Amino acid sequence: MAVKVRSTSRLNFSRLLTIDEVEHWEMAELPIIAAAQDDTFYQVNQEDRIDLIAQRFYGNPELWWVIAVANGLDLLPNDLKPFSTIRIPSNSRVFNKILREAPKRKEGR
Repeated sequence: MAVKVRSTSRLNFSRLLTIDEVEHWEMAELPIIAAAQDDTFYQVNQEDRIDLIAQRFYGNPELWWVIAVANGLDLLPNDLKPFSTIRIPSNSRVFNKILREAPKRKEGR
């Protein structure tokens, strides 16, 4: 079955598998997001959520996973600790490099 996945989704780093006629996503192989000079550093406050930070910096809450990967978080919102400083990869690097370099998804078995 063809599945349309948004260009901002971390599913672009995964494959849709069909085993015994049951579809599921394999574990995503997310990119390594090394530090760069154009990164921004942000101090987390108590009201912050990682999706809202993504909305603020990238204009899209679905890109929360980029911030999580860049900071070694386990992709859980409660990993965001108030008063900690997190690294926000630059907008241009996210849209011009990271998202564009997602491997072509293929259905697998």
